[in-house]
Amino acid sequence: MIFKTRPESPKLFTSKDSTQAIRLPDNQLLLDISRQLGGPFTATSANLSGQASCYSVKDFLKQIGSRRELVDLKVDSGLLPERAGSKIIDLTTGQAKILRD
Repeated sequence: MIFKTRPESPKLFTSKDSTQAIRLPDNQLLLDISRQLGGPFTATSANLSGQASCYSVKDFLKQIGSRRELVDLKVDSGLLPERAGSKIIDLTTGQAKILRD
């Protein structure tokens, strides 16, 4: 889901157009971790806007470069299987619009 960002949002999660996308994973371990942390975190499937998907922690850290100090925790499950991208729903206009099904 894509939302408009707040000024206090961490820059790692904010795009150039002041939006952020939040992915709800279909993975019980990741959902449990998020619940225990009390908030969102970046998983290895994350990528910067417009960049290729990452299937390992190593590739993700390479992609974010100098911003890696903003990452508090990495869960390394090894090389992840390549899958179709998640559904993307834009919620920035007040009306939900599916950008990718």
